Amino acid sequence: NDPMEYPHVILRDLEFSDYPTYNNTVCDVSANGQYILGNSSYDQYGGYYHSVVWNNLKIQDYGYPADYCIAISDTGIISNRNNILVPTELDGRIEYQVIDYPLGFEDPRAISSDGTIVLGRFEGEAAIWDGQQIVNLMEGIGFNVLFSDATSISSDGNVAVGVLGYEENGEQTNRAFKWIKDDGVHLLECDFGDTCYAWKVSADGKVAIGDVDRDGHFNAAWWDKYGEIHVLGNQASNETISLHAVSNNGSYIFAEKRDNTGGFLGIFVLETKTGIMQPLQDWLMDISNLFGEPLG
Repeated sequence: NDPMEYPHVILRDLEFSDYPTYNNTVCDVSANGQYILGNSSYDQYGGYYHSVVWNNLKIQDYGYPADYCIAISDTGIISNRNNILVPTELDGRIEYQVIDYPLGFEDPRAISSDGTIVLGRFEGEAAIWDGQQIVNLMEGIGFNVLFSDATSISSDGNVAVGVLGYEENGEQTNRAFKWIKDDGVHLLECDFGDTCYAWKVSADGKVAIGDVDRDGHFNAAWWDKYGEIHVLGNQASNETISLHAVSNNGSYIFAEKRDNTGGFLGIFVLETKTGIMQPLQDWLMDISNLFGEPLG
């Protein structure tokens, strides 16, 4: 790929399989960083993809089509499109126990760190499945929900974020929400007239990232542990910011900047405590000078 169009920083090289593979891509990374779930193609033209796992940078093919891979837990449990796969070691090789989702549970989005809770949808609403029962996240919300979609879950499975639509004065309003176990759904702060979306929550469940639609112009946004919104950029700016990831403890948010023509400007890191955003390379240099300080 063109490095200017698809920039990235290679911190450690991933092992490739013994047979030729092409177009290796990543679906998900476990919160502890041990497992990477991705796709690999045997065909240099991208004609056949299959799903693979890197465990401590070592590759293994688990034999499912590429479009099946969704998420992976800290224990190596894989959330696929139709089931979860629980790894066990047998005679020096990894075998997977297949556990199908219950009837009606679909569109899995994320999995808890221990692999026991899967985030998805049930009967058209955001829901979680803990292997025993399905919990509708919209239960007891108290107003007319038109749709709900949860997209990210905390490591312990006790917090989820997403977007829901509800009827207000005869019109549909879309808002970012945070669901907390034993406390239910909370609408995250959103300025009047805006449409807010939350796509990702930190592993500790405190910080969420997403974006805001202001009259068709999207701005990156993040929410702190109090649910207060912080919007990045504005309509008059000559650049756009997209947020892609948040560190486990919510201290850092990883962003991409592009100009108005779509030209790539760089990867940046936002420190949520100070609001300071700096280029990824500078941030890595600062961190290397503070060797031993946990990043979260």
